[in-house]
Amino acid sequence: MLRWLSSSSPTAASSASSAVRPGMVKTLEKYQRCSYGATEAHRPLHETQSRYQEYLKVKARVELLQHSQRKLLGEDVGSLNTKELEQLEHQLEFSLNRIRSTKTQMMLDQLTDLHNKYSCCQTPIYIFFHRNKLCLKPTNR
Repeated sequence: MLRWLSSSSPTAASSASSAVRPGMVKTLEKYQRCSYGATEAHRPLHETQSRYQEYLKVKARVELLQHSQRKLLGEDVGSLNTKELEQLEHQLEFSLNRIRSTKTQMMLDQLTDLHNKYSCCQTPIYIFFHRNKLCLKPTNR
């Protein structure tokens, strides 16, 4: 019908397409809802259950990590007993030692890099002064 109206006149085609279009949109939306709803309905039960189990595991892991984070930040420590506080203290000391070790290693690497740069800069100067028999010692004035 739309093809027939569009071939007869341009004004008839535009009025027909505006009249048909809302109905077509509704039909397509209804088709999509039914199609996707049918897909969800035919999903195997064991797949749905396994996804739900996976969700529960991830949710529990997130809650555990959030609880650990709060403890490490010093929150929620009022409910801990002495042994748990000592464990937390050891964990924090271990973490702090690792951080300090990493920082020290980075500083040593930077120092080595600076020393190498200094050596590279000094070598040509030393050779120049040595060949020309000039004094390398700084003069005190």
